[in-house]
Amino acid sequence: MATNKASANWLLESFRQRTIKKTYIALCWGKAEDNFSNHSSLTPIDQNGIVSVCDTHHPFGKSAKTKFKKLADFDTAEHAVSLVQANPFTGRSHQIRVHLQQEKLPIIGDKKYGRIPPKDLSTPLKSLAAEHHFLHAKSLTFRPGPDLDEITVDAPVPQNFELFHQKLSQ
Repeated sequence: MATNKASANWLLESFRQRTIKKTYIALCWGKAEDNFSNHSSLTPIDQNGIVSVCDTHHPFGKSAKTKFKKLADFDTAEHAVSLVQANPFTGRSHQIRVHLQQEKLPIIGDKKYGRIPPKDLSTPLKSLAAEHHFLHAKSLTFRPGPDLDEITVDAPVPQNFELFHQKLSQ
């Protein structure tokens, strides 16, 4: 996003100082509470590409905090799905995915931290869930420079995410 070195340094420092507000949405297996948060220590990515929750005294563990808000529920006799908003305060690798798994709300389609779709899931939904995980970086809110007003940059929801969401609502 930066157009020059000064802007790049400003944005990098904004990420370091955690002044950039990040908003994600995720479709998860399970029924979420209205508002919840997760604060835990996470390991760096291991040789298998996995991040784990660890004890606060772990030599390489780092604090990770995410606030969640339920946006919608899709409850049928066969399965429960929640649409949640995630606002991470820290920026650890796989943080949201690990936190939702820890809350027993794995992200649909997440092959590392999720679970296999229920057998009774319809073929079109199962096929969409197999494509990739349903975690979307919805927006960033930040000041692009020291004397500039805060802006929000929104990213459109990917088509297969929206399609899965629509099919659940039917």
